[in-house]
Amino acid sequence: MAAGSALEDDQLKEKLARAELAALTNQDLTVLDKELAVLRQEVASRKEAATGAEARLRSRDICAPIAGQALRYEFVIGELVRPESVLFEIFGGDRQILKLRISERYATRVAVGNRYRARLASYRGMTAPWFTGEIQQLRNVIQSEGQSTYRVAHCTFNARGRPVPPGTTAEAHVYYGKTCLWFYLFGMG
Repeated sequence: MAAGSALEDDQLKEKLARAELAALTNQDLTVLDKELAVLRQEVASRKEAATGAEARLRSRDICAPIAGQALRYEFVIGELVRPESVLFEIFGGDRQILKLRISERYATRVAVGNRYRARLASYRGMTAPWFTGEIQQLRNVIQSEGQSTYRVAHCTFNARGRPVPPGTTAEAHVYYGKTCLWFYLFGMG
């Protein structure tokens, strides 16, 4: 009797398996194919979005136009930052520039092309070398720092193979016409 009931259970299981097989083989696969096509389109659109995002990211890459170190000036909250305020400066690299602060009092006497000679603070003593060059650019604004007001002049600079650390200060004599500006100012030229 146990064997007969086990046989009936097995026959029932076989009938259920055949019915399930028939249901699976008779199933409409076009729905699944459509779902697969939609998923493929979604993957393609996401790949396009990723490619577009990569292109936008590459377009925002900032590449340094020159070699050197960037110096960022710090400001406090509420401090007035004007268009003439310097936010960043680049020091070092292959090309060296001497920045002179021309007092506002004498700013109109100095022009692009004027020659200068300067003695750097990093070279001291009687045999300290003089470096020469000319003014290449003058800023069009008068800047202030504390009580002093000045105009910034950017000059060519040739270190003649000597090491000059960035930020080195210098004492410069700007030539106005045929005489040194300092001689002119003190009535000696």
